[in-house]
Amino acid sequence: MKTRNDFVSNSSSCSFVIALPAGFSLNNFVEQTARRCLRHAEPNGVEFSQKQDELNRAVLNYHLRASELLFLGTLLVKEEVSSARMPAESEEDYEFKLNTFEQMKCSVLAGNFEKYADRKLISMSEDEIAYSYPIYAEGIGFPSLEMQNLTMHYPFITANNEKPEDKTRAAANIMRFMKKISEPEVGCEIWRIINKDMYFISKETIWNTRALLANSAKIKFDEWEDLDALEKRLDAGERIFKITQNNGGDGCSNTAIYGFGGWNTQFNSDKMAEVLYAEIL
Repeated sequence: MKTRNDFVSNSSSCSFVIALPAGFSLNNFVEQTARRCLRHAEPNGVEFSQKQDELNRAVLNYHLRASELLFLGTLLVKEEVSSARMPAESEEDYEFKLNTFEQMKCSVLAGNFEKYADRKLISMSEDEIAYSYPIYAEGIGFPSLEMQNLTMHYPFITANNEKPEDKTRAAANIMRFMKKISEPEVGCEIWRIINKDMYFISKETIWNTRALLANSAKIKFDEWEDLDALEKRLDAGERIFKITQNNGGDGCSNTAIYGFGGWNTQFNSDKMAEVLYAEIL
């Protein structure tokens, strides 16, 4: 995994998970971050840089307040079943399909078919190979005001009056939603309301994650995704965000900020926030 603490590369975007100290103004953070994005803008590109500055500020102001992470970790949504078969000679791209099938068959016979993409062999005949593979989901930024409508975990449900069925219902609703996303015919529409680039992590995020775990969901966590440690930070008044900064070929986005200047673009040079995790995308 490639990581970086506070720079964005020449041709890739970088994502940062940061913790903003208790009492630090979010408005001040947005202002300083937006200014830093412009620090190395070209003098002859004033009109473009001004428009991008307005978009950067709008993206930060909206998503750091209104896009909430649904759950932490990488969730196993389902095991998808698929198959590869010997093509008929009349089929389009016959040679390519035949070559692909023969390669898969050789992989099975060599015993290395399941080494790639977590595939699991179900059966193999002379003309068909059936297998399964996992569908995972992570980093689902969800509209915060719609969160309780999805999970049915409402503000009046507290630790004092919470029942086991509250977490069971929330976990089932989240899993049902994630399976819908994985269906091509409906998933493309649902993805329009999801933001994987920028969101805030809340106590509701942690509660949803624990609800999934309590109902046997399989979730893999990165080192920084310690539920107890993150909850302790939130209890202390810190705010936790994921922010993606694009540069160069990645261009502009409605869910990420854009920084000018390649390697010279610094995201957190004055250390106003603690970087919990950073990645070159």
